[in-house]
Amino acid sequence: MISEDSDQALVDAQNRQALQRQTERDDLVWLMGEARGRRVLTRVLERAGVNRTSFNSDSSVMAFSEGRRDMGLWLQAELIDASFDGYLHTLTECAERKWPISLQHPQPIPP
Repeated sequence: MISEDSDQALVDAQNRQALQRQTERDDLVWLMGEARGRRVLTRVLERAGVNRTSFNSDSSVMAFSEGRRDMGLWLQAELIDASFDGYLHTLTECAERKWPISLQHPQPIPP
């Protein structure tokens, strides 16, 4: 009896987790479905510096930049996982609008 209850609880937890993950993916697909959403995502990824090095001779600045970049890489991976075609569409729009990938390091936000 206890084993059946714990097995069912595990299955229920796995189902809730799968539903939550699918909802997260659906949210990103929805966001990439609108030009405004794709522009926001592009700005976030640009600000995160996913296509720049985070190297800096000041270790504190480098650590800050790498933390921001890590979050951007996470978002990028989530977008690709949710909809690879949507992510490619976002990149295509970016190239068509000639939004350059910045090679400059943005100024760190003071703590």
